[in-house]
Amino acid sequence: MADIPPLPAGFTLDEHPEVPPLPTGFALDEPVSHAPSLAMARVGGAEMLAKRVTGAFASIPAGLAYGGAAIGKAFGADVDPANVQSGVQNYLTYQPQTESGQAGEQALSNLTRPIIEPIQKKYADATAAVSETSPFAGELLKAAPGALQAASAVVPLAAGANVVRAAVATNAETKALADASRAANPEQMALDRAKQLGIKTLPSQQGRTAGTLAEGLSGQAKLERSLSKQNATAVDTAAAQEIGLPAGSRPTAEAIKPKKAEANRVYDEVAKIGQVQTDDAYRQAVTSIDDRTGAGSFAEDTPPAVARLKQIYGAKKAFDSADAVAKVRQLRADAGKNIKALNAPEQNALGYVQRKLADILDDQMERSAQAQGNVDLVSRYRSARVQLAKIHSVEDAIRGQNISAKALSQQQNRGVPLSGKLKDIADSYDSFDRVLQDPSKIRDSGPLSVVDYMVGAGASLHNPLLATAALSRPLVRAYLASDRYHGVKRGPAGPLSQPPPLGQIKARPVVTTPVLAGNLSPREQIAKSMGP
Repeated sequence: MADIPPLPAGFTLDEHPEVPPLPTGFALDEPVSHAPSLAMARVGGAEMLAKRVTGAFASIPAGLAYGGAAIGKAFGADVDPANVQSGVQNYLTYQPQTESGQAGEQALSNLTRPIIEPIQKKYADATAAVSETSPFAGELLKAAPGALQAASAVVPLAAGANVVRAAVATNAETKALADASRAANPEQMALDRAKQLGIKTLPSQQGRTAGTLAEGLSGQAKLERSLSKQNATAVDTAAAQEIGLPAGSRPTAEAIKPKKAEANRVYDEVAKIGQVQTDDAYRQAVTSIDDRTGAGSFAEDTPPAVARLKQIYGAKKAFDSADAVAKVRQLRADAGKNIKALNAPEQNALGYVQRKLADILDDQMERSAQAQGNVDLVSRYRSARVQLAKIHSVEDAIRGQNISAKALSQQQNRGVPLSGKLKDIADSYDSFDRVLQDPSKIRDSGPLSVVDYMVGAGASLHNPLLATAALSRPLVRAYLASDRYHGVKRGPAGPLSQPPPLGQIKARPVVTTPVLAGNLSPREQIAKSMGP
């Protein structure tokens, strides 16, 4: 090392100045510690939780995006399905911003790495070994985790939501508040009514964020048909209960016969009343019959059969009760056939006139029995009339092997006074018609849709990734239509465990930091909008 040259003449180095002592009672500050405080530790915990929640939601579109990328790759696109899946997952997942949150994530990663890495290595080794024997099977093994993610991601979210709903339903204090809220919400009331009937609705109709996303990406039309087939059983069961059939019976024409005979026995007693004088109420009712063919404005074009019936029955001053009972049965039988006639509006209108005339005869005989002081017969007669009216509504709604919710809705819209569960079915159709399609008219009833077959079954011969892409959609649809997703329990239900009263539940404080919406990144805005 070269020697340092001497200073020029007259120059000297400055001496290090003495540091004066501190005044009495003062001391130098200690170095500031950057260790996270307790408050920041809580913020970090909240961020870690936010990452897990948003990550769970993000896994649904990420898994389905994998399927779409697999389709593209099979047809020659330069795309890696795994990278697409990872990119969507990361974009929609909140990442911790504070030092505490990042430190927690690192600690968690360090904790889980010794467990996860050996599993990943074993899976990779197994995949490589299989690939040496069968490249096709090896590709399927590589693709399997991404394909299953879409279906498996929905399960924990829905299960957690069902637990919360069960807890709310069993707490009297919270249930009262929830009922008050529902009373002011027609949409929620419609959902509750459908659920009581056992009718399953679409996730989008229930307002479930994750399920709505999966519904759209997995094939909504196919899901609607699947739910309609399941809901047909719920509709049949509700209709059977309403007309008093034994538990487990289906409302077929054969099963309904004993219930009709039971009600008709009361009519046999009414037939013995004798001569019945018609009154002003009877004549006014006949005159007021609406023939439903536009006769209000075009009276000259009233169908001959309708005009003839109104003239005949309107002119009656009296009739024998036995003849009237026989005529009521004939009118109701003819009305059922005419109402069901397809593409025959004049015939349909005749059917509704026949049904109305049967009601008018019934009303007149009931008033006559009441005038005779036969209180017991009048009471049983009214019950039998209601029972037969329900039975005829069910019979008129039979389409193929099932009861048509659409047909009941049409009856109600035409003025038939439905009640009980029959009215609930009709109202549910008006709110959720897409999941109450007639099973006899549903086509493409297999587990895979046409799109699934085209993408998976055909093109997978060229690339095994397509089998994965095809399977992800029906797997998600199957879960969205399952009893577990909708909280439906089959068989005898055991008692629910009771949560503690609200007063005994201790709330833990959550530390949050205010964030201006305008400063959120696109990823954070998406995660925030998805909500719980």
